[in-house]
Amino acid sequence: MSYSGEVSEAGPLEYIWNNISEAGLLTSWTEIKAWSELTGNYLETWEAALIWKISNAYLNQFQKSADMLCPCPIEKAQDKKDISEGLKKTMLGLNK
Repeated sequence: MSYSGEVSEAGPLEYIWNNISEAGLLTSWTEIKAWSELTGNYLETWEAALIWKISNAYLNQFQKSADMLCPCPIEKAQDKKDISEGLKKTMLGLNK
């Protein structure tokens, strides 16, 4: 799916996000090239680089979010009291 020249409500780079949604996280240049060739969706260099950067940024944040002090940004937001209690328990646990 390449740029058609039309701008949707989501913005001019919506097709990049659609490519990622269709292909999944492509975290290596080999994966991007294989996906591009298999689908016939040939990318400009900057498009492939953007897909690579977005995929890797997502994966890096996902891995960081395994730490309870860095919740995943897509999880349901907690209220301040829950966050405060969680931090308190964590800090008390560090003193042991």
